[in-house]
Amino acid sequence: MGDAGYRSNLSGLMARLEVAPAPALGGLASFLSDVMRPPASGTDVPMEAPKELSPEALQQLEFSEMLEELKQQGLSEEHAREMLVHMQSAEPVSDEEDDDSEDEVDETLLSSTRAWMALHPPAPANEEFFRDFNLKIRLQGHVESTPPDHLRAMLQVITLQAFEDPDILSATQPAAVAEKLKPVLDKWAYMLGNLYSKCDALCAADIVVGSVGDCEAEAHPIAFVGVLMSVRAGVAALADDKLLLGCRRLPAGRRQSTVMAGFISFLEQAGDSSDEG
Repeated sequence: MGDAGYRSNLSGLMARLEVAPAPALGGLASFLSDVMRPPASGTDVPMEAPKELSPEALQQLEFSEMLEELKQQGLSEEHAREMLVHMQSAEPVSDEEDDDSEDEVDETLLSSTRAWMALHPPAPANEEFFRDFNLKIRLQGHVESTPPDHLRAMLQVITLQAFEDPDILSATQPAAVAEKLKPVLDKWAYMLGNLYSKCDALCAADIVVGSVGDCEAEAHPIAFVGVLMSVRAGVAALADDKLLLGCRRLPAGRRQSTVMAGFISFLEQAGDSSDEG
């Protein structure tokens, strides 16, 4: 809009304002006249340069962002702050050392999870257990581990311990395995369900089935299905249709056993019954 257009609009606005006798409107008209006056030709409106944050302010901003991220992963604010203080005091790991030890870190996460689970009394897990687990795992160096990593590790600890039980390995029916594992799942159902709910809905069931299946499931097909049955019974968030998809996505060697085929058929029938209801 040119200078004439600005002045035409301004004149009309000021004329309407001058109709009112109140003295305050005259001041308002003057103010609007100053604000709406276009800048002189060839001049630029000066802009204030953005202020740079001090190193201390940047560090505080990063601390706050990491604090919020840890709280979203289940830590209380107290535990999250304690962990961040520990992280700041720890010695950094070089990229070369990190690359060389990638497989070792995965195994250590499993070992750390096993050790933490072994230290807790035989009582049902609760929110305090969940926060303590998050804190202790990260304090042991697994700072970048995620809920899917934790779910996988916890399920593998349960499965590997089950596969060491002669009664489970000699079972002829998966229902017997599930019954044997019921006290274990009752204890860890809260944490498993909490971790499951924090995973991507599209792959959470794959994590459950794959984690159990990675524990030499081909050698123990009855125990494999029995563990899945116990998880299904203990973790309410694991719906049958999701578990069915996870089982169908198993590699052929794990999916085509007679007992797994029967379990898949059972889940299909359960889904049909649910749809009819």
